[in-house]
Amino acid sequence: MKFKYQLDPSSKKFVCPQCEKRRFVRVIDDLGNYVSAEFGRCDRSSSCGYYKYPQKKDSELKLDLTQRKVAKFSIKNGPPSIIPEPYFQQSLKGYSINPFFQYLCATFNKQDADNVCAKYFVGTSKLWGGATVFWQISKDNQIRSGKIIKYDTITGKRIKEPRTLMTWVHVILKLKEFNLKQVLFGEHLLSLFPQKAVCIVESEKTAIIMALKHPNYLWLATGSKQEFKIEKLKVLSGRKVLVFPDTDAFEEWKKKAGIISKQLNLNLVVSSYLMNCTIALNHSKGYDLADLKQIDIDNANLIYLCSNKI
Repeated sequence: MKFKYQLDPSSKKFVCPQCEKRRFVRVIDDLGNYVSAEFGRCDRSSSCGYYKYPQKKDSELKLDLTQRKVAKFSIKNGPPSIIPEPYFQQSLKGYSINPFFQYLCATFNKQDADNVCAKYFVGTSKLWGGATVFWQISKDNQIRSGKIIKYDTITGKRIKEPRTLMTWVHVILKLKEFNLKQVLFGEHLLSLFPQKAVCIVESEKTAIIMALKHPNYLWLATGSKQEFKIEKLKVLSGRKVLVFPDTDAFEEWKKKAGIISKQLNLNLVVSSYLMNCTIALNHSKGYDLADLKQIDIDNANLIYLCSNKI
């Protein structure tokens, strides 16, 4: 019998065997054990790209029992788990220690920062002396989980040295048998704004910033390059959708958008605006809309000006 393998759903990071950065997600078997340390995927897909998946039978594959994976994170079947609401409610305060909120106040103004954080239910964690919680709330208002990220108050960029400070609420709470099924960040807003055209970006931070700069559109985020997939996007059926890939994901997302559009009978329009704006820069670095100091787009003509139809 063969083991069923998967990347560790908790996304715990190890040192990559190729680039030697702590961005490596390892593979577990169906019992929740880590297999050999060579198997996994580096999150630095553009600058490293290491990915090795086990192909051997269970009798031939050495299990790594020195770092046994707790099986509670390996559950995939069944209904999605949800975060108890008290934890969610407790996070909707403490903005004085939230670096991302402070950055928004300095870049825009406090009232706008208050409004957009309330709209997207941006929370605060005491972890690492103050971090931001991006709650993933489904269209039917299920609190699936929250991504916790530490930002720099001045630059608004993620803290990545000496290591990336990112984790999940269900991991911190050590919730047993938690079945994480992600949704788009901001998905809960779809029913509130049924007439707005939807714009998809990769990072939650970019969705928030663009919601401040271009409020006539509904900005949602996949949360990562790999999460641009049909399971998340099927909720957009019947909507006008414009996609803004980061520059290092443009070709990948454009190809996926063509496939997903046919499967869902959904017209995903992939914008080349960011690629055009950064034509003289190194696209492999992964620029996003939030990296542009000035976005010269008139709200009323956003789709017309930016579209590059598939």
